[in-house]
Amino acid sequence: MEILRHADQVSAYIQAHPETEISTLIQQRLSELLTKEDTNLEDLVVFLILQDGDTLSDLEEVLGSPVQTTTGHPLWELIESHATCQEMVFVLSSSGFGAVVLVPHLDALQELLHLCRRYALPKSDSA
Repeated sequence: MEILRHADQVSAYIQAHPETEISTLIQQRLSELLTKEDTNLEDLVVFLILQDGDTLSDLEEVLGSPVQTTTGHPLWELIESHATCQEMVFVLSSSGFGAVVLVPHLDALQELLHLCRRYALPKSDSA
């Protein structure tokens, strides 16, 4: 799992993967979130990019929270379906700090992809 907590990590990821939908989504979300010059990325969001071999348990450990309640109710704010990935958004604290989890179709854990596809909204025109 790629964990992008700091601006330099985000920049390095985008430079290493310039032509991917995930990089485009990260840039789009940053432009939506970083509306003030004095806003720090670290205060707003962490980007998690799942990779082959990552498990649902791994994701929950990094989030510090389960993805669903024990009765199956979702704990995410939104899941959006894109051409090459699923995007899950979690609000993790009352300050509004959140996580954007990007689940590539080719590399992701099938259980998580199935969950995303079950609850995903279609891709919006803004991304």
